[in-house]
Amino acid sequence: MARTSLRTSRMLTILLAGTLAVGLLVFWKNSKKQTAPLDAAHAPVTLVKAPGTAKPDDALPVMAAVTAQPVTMSPTTKPIEAPMTPTTQKSTQLPTMSATAVTGGKTGTHSNGNAAIAAPASTGDVFADAKIKLEAGEMLNARKLLNDALLSGKLSAAQIDQAKQQLGSINDEVILSAHKFANDNYAETYVVKSGDRITKIAMKHEITPELLMRMNGIKDARKLRADQPLKIVNGPFNAVVTKSAYTLDLYIGPPGEPGSMFVKQYKVALGRDDSTPPGTWMVETGKKQTNPKFWGSGPDHPPMEADDPQNPLGEYWIGLVGTDGSAVDKHGYGIHGTIDPSSIGKQASLGCIRLKNEDVAIVYELLVEGKSTVLVKP
Repeated sequence: MARTSLRTSRMLTILLAGTLAVGLLVFWKNSKKQTAPLDAAHAPVTLVKAPGTAKPDDALPVMAAVTAQPVTMSPTTKPIEAPMTPTTQKSTQLPTMSATAVTGGKTGTHSNGNAAIAAPASTGDVFADAKIKLEAGEMLNARKLLNDALLSGKLSAAQIDQAKQQLGSINDEVILSAHKFANDNYAETYVVKSGDRITKIAMKHEITPELLMRMNGIKDARKLRADQPLKIVNGPFNAVVTKSAYTLDLYIGPPGEPGSMFVKQYKVALGRDDSTPPGTWMVETGKKQTNPKFWGSGPDHPPMEADDPQNPLGEYWIGLVGTDGSAVDKHGYGIHGTIDPSSIGKQASLGCIRLKNEDVAIVYELLVEGKSTVLVKP
C-alpha cells in the first residue's frame, strides 16, 4: 500500500513538473513574440483603420512601419521645402555699379577696372556679357567686348548702333572724365617733370592741351607742378562722317582697323544739295579757332563778326584740307557749331560739317591739327 502511494506521488510530481515546464515554455514564447522587433521588410506599407478602431498602443507600430518603409517619389512628387524666413533669404542679384560708384563719387584710380565680385561666365551674347561686366564694375572689360564686336564686322545695323551708343557712354567716363583707370591699353600715367608744359606733354602724346586739361581736372595750365601724375590718352583721334546716316564717329587710331577704339558718335548736318565732298581730310594746322569770325560766302552770306548772334559757325571752327578722293586740295571746309540746332540730321549747310554746339566743343578737344583725319564717306 505504502509502495502504491509512493508511486502515485512520484507520478503526480512528474506530471506537475511537466505541466509547469510546458507553461513556462508557452510563457517564454509569448514573451518573445511580444518583444521581438518589427521586421521592416515585412511591415505593412499602409495601415488603415476604420474610424473609432484605433487604440493608444497602435501609435508605435504605425510609426515604425512608416519610418522603416523606403519612400519612392514619382516624377510629379515634389519634396517638401522648409519656408525661408526673411533673415535667411538672400538676393543673388549683382548690384549695378558705375565707375563713379566704385570710387565713391570722387576722382580716383581704378585698380584694374574690375570689381571684387567675380562675373559669371560668358553667355555668348556680347551685349548681355557687357552688361554683366558693367554691373560688376568692369568698365574696361565691357568696353573691350563691345569694341571687339564692333570691329568684327559681324553685327547687324541695329546692333552696331547699340554697340556705339554703349561705348559712347563708357568712354564718357573712361576717356572724357578725370577718373583714372589702371590697365587701360589706350591710356597711361605721366609724371610731370621740371620744365614741362601742358602743350609739350599733349603734343608728345598726340592729343590737344584742352583734352589733357579736361582729363585731369586742370583749370589753369600755369599751375602744373613737378611730380604731378597726369592721366594721358594716347592719340591721335580720328573721325568718320557717314553722309547717309548724318553721323560723325570718333576713334582712337585708324578707324575700324585692328587696335583702334571707337569713342563716341554725334549727329551732324551736311551741305545742301549733297555739297559736302567725300574723301579724306586732314585737320589743317593753324585752322582751329574758338569764337570764329565768319568770312562770308557770296552776296547771300555776308561776313559776320565773332560775337554776332547770327554768325552761323557758333563757337568753334575746325578747318579741314582735302588729302584724298573728291576732297583733294579743297580748302575752306570745316567742322563747326550752329545757331540752328534743328538743322542737325539734314542737308542744311554750305558744305561744311555742322554739329550741335555742345557736341562740337568735345570734338574740338579731340581732333589735333596736322594729325587727326576726317574720312567723309557716302
